[in-house]
Amino acid sequence: MTKPRSVMETIVLLNKELELYREELVDKPAILAVNKMDTTDAEKLFPKLIQDLKNIKDVVKSWPSEYLPNKFIQFDDIIPIAAKTGQSVHTVQKRLRQLIDYYDDIKSEDTERDIANLDVLTRKHVDWKVV
Repeated sequence: MTKPRSVMETIVLLNKELELYREELVDKPAILAVNKMDTTDAEKLFPKLIQDLKNIKDVVKSWPSEYLPNKFIQFDDIIPIAAKTGQSVHTVQKRLRQLIDYYDDIKSEDTERDIANLDVLTRKHVDWKVV
């Protein structure tokens, strides 16, 4: 039996797949919804995941290069959820609406700016916690 992937492995591999599919997609606004927060030890493991994502280049430096993307997605928000129980699902919906409106307003107000550069400058640095 194959060992299941860790959350970090899954995130990095999905990032790589997205980049291979269409490179510019990794520069788009993104939210990470971390599911299964209703499972054993999830609340203890979530802060480590956040820390690992903040230091992703250090975390993956020993990984085989073929698994690594050229550029890592910068998440606008990371939201812990439990889809089975509905925990924080509404939070994801609200946050998506906020981000869509936010980026649409930026695009509408200043069509001359390079949105890709603006994305990086406007992303929030949040101390995420279990809701």
